[in-house]
Amino acid sequence: MKKVYFTVAVLLCFLFTVCLTACGKEEEQQYFDLQVEKKTFYDVAGANPEVYTSFLNMQFYQDKPVQIWAVYDGVKNMNVFLYRTDGSRQLLLENIPMEYARGGGYIDQEGNFYYWAVNQNSLIKADPSGNQLFSRPLSELGIHQIDRMYQLGNGRIYVKCMEKNEDALVYRLCGLDPVTGDIAQADINVSDLLFETYMAAGEDCLLCMTRENIKTIDMRSGGREEVWSFVGTSYDGRYNRDYPIWDFRVREDGSLEILEAGNLIHAKGADGAVKTLRKVVVGEGRKVVVMRGKALDEWIKGCARRFNEQSEEWYIKLEECGGDYELWGDYAKKTSVEIAAGKGPDILYGDVLMDYAYGVFEKGGFADLSPYLEASGLNKDDFFPCTFGRWQSGEKIYSVSAKISLSFITNGCALMDPAFLGGSRDPDIGTLVDAMLAHKEEAVFLRQMSSQRLLEWLLKGSEDLWGMVDWEKGTCDFGTGLFAGILEAAKRYEGVWKEKDARPSVAEADFFGIYEYQGKAFLEERGKVRVGFLFDDGSHPHAEDAYTMTVNVNSRKKDGAWEFIQYILEKEQLTQPGRDEYPASKKAFFTKMVNEKDKGLWRDGHEFYDDINAKTTYYSPLTNERIQELKEVLEDARFSTIRTQPILDIIYEEAGGYFSGTKEIDETIRVISNRVQLYLDENRS
Repeated sequence: MKKVYFTVAVLLCFLFTVCLTACGKEEEQQYFDLQVEKKTFYDVAGANPEVYTSFLNMQFYQDKPVQIWAVYDGVKNMNVFLYRTDGSRQLLLENIPMEYARGGGYIDQEGNFYYWAVNQNSLIKADPSGNQLFSRPLSELGIHQIDRMYQLGNGRIYVKCMEKNEDALVYRLCGLDPVTGDIAQADINVSDLLFETYMAAGEDCLLCMTRENIKTIDMRSGGREEVWSFVGTSYDGRYNRDYPIWDFRVREDGSLEILEAGNLIHAKGADGAVKTLRKVVVGEGRKVVVMRGKALDEWIKGCARRFNEQSEEWYIKLEECGGDYELWGDYAKKTSVEIAAGKGPDILYGDVLMDYAYGVFEKGGFADLSPYLEASGLNKDDFFPCTFGRWQSGEKIYSVSAKISLSFITNGCALMDPAFLGGSRDPDIGTLVDAMLAHKEEAVFLRQMSSQRLLEWLLKGSEDLWGMVDWEKGTCDFGTGLFAGILEAAKRYEGVWKEKDARPSVAEADFFGIYEYQGKAFLEERGKVRVGFLFDDGSHPHAEDAYTMTVNVNSRKKDGAWEFIQYILEKEQLTQPGRDEYPASKKAFFTKMVNEKDKGLWRDGHEFYDDINAKTTYYSPLTNERIQELKEVLEDARFSTIRTQPILDIIYEEAGGYFSGTKEIDETIRVISNRVQLYLDENRS
């Protein structure tokens, strides 16, 4: 009932907004984005290639950006210097033994220097003259390692620490006594922000930067307030391990200033830069095309930014909900209501419509893109089949995948021992479920796969849910032994996340990354077979819809929407980051593979075992044979079925009670059968 009330409320609000727009004079809307200015910082290591240097930090000091480096003195020790953007330097600390040079450093606003050496496991403080004031072993301070240090405008100093907790490293925020060096747990708990989040010092608060925004953190109450947003802009505050942000600040004029530099061992401190971000009016004099996604990824934002820089006619305006998962369902509903009312964004990106997508497609909400593809001069055969395969009907195509991702663990394939499958090397759904039910020992399927996900994995590939739905007759039969077996197997093999769960996995997660993919010969050597993603005609790699683009049939700017899509297919295929996503273009795929092969990574192969995740990942050399196998994988990749989604939603909802133990399996099957039949009756053509 609550869902009905909500839907009515959304519709009323929407109609009220439409009436206001119709009654009033429509004003030209202004669009804003972030303008990024970048100034390269003086590269100490690049300017002194013959001298051993160690990068310690990059920060704002007395209102200026500075870097801190340890530099070999040519004899046996290291000296620590503060470097400014012009290359001038100031001595901070002398005569550090070379074996203790690796670590971090921070200079407070009075000029006192704090240095923590990883190998020495100590915290040292020196005054502005270089005199050592104290040296405290980290073990004495009750911490394992120091990661960053921050001094607020009011003088208080906080330390981001790492400590060992049952053989795992965890972060915590501590206050530092600048006189004694004592460290104590901070009054507020910000453990949720300390892992992959950037932090910096404010006047009397800490600042926290995520991929979406910057918030102030009250050091007394822990309260948080947004002061800067990246949502809906072409800039992404995503955490980058290779080139992280070392410090940032929001200036009085409203601009954001960011300091970033390399973090890899072989590029420590390299490519240091000062970035200034300003909010500016954009798109004036051009026709605006609105693209909406749930949480737009960094790559697509970059594509939009680069398209806007070169297009004189069109401007891509980004809209997104952000990373609050709880709001995504409402955002999807809002978007579907807008489309139903003849409005909505021009381009829909990824699964922004979520469970409403099939209904929008069925009601003709997506524009046919085949005429645009034909007129563009692009050859469909030059792209992998799933590029145009998410939403299609006959010769008509209603979507384009900007790139291909196959590596999402819960919707991918699994590797299994044929002995578990009764010797089968190409099992169908019945063979797999029978094997799971016949196995007597306690086990999980995959350690991180819940019952809900496992049920999805077992059902999602079939057009008729393994014969349980007769679309032609409009009937269903879930009283089969197969469906009962699927429910029982999904419940029994749930892999709830438990670090100390000793139950073995009967399957192994399969990855389709360039180096992680296990080819045929390697699988045969290991005695494994690839099982799933199971479709009606067998096992095929499963493509994710996270990068799918559709055009709203209501859009008056379809030409501009297609121009952007064509730009991505022609110009942006090789700008994709990462090694587990692939270009949609076959030509770009081979170019990317050649570039990766030239890097020579994992030339001899490598095995990595992660005890916490209980999985083994094999990194293999990139050979010509491997490249050909990966091409075949992409040729064979396909999306899961579309038509069954409303029925799957019913099954997932009702199966929850069975999984939690509040419903018996017979009652669950009966309710599912009744609800699915009701759906079929209501939607019979």
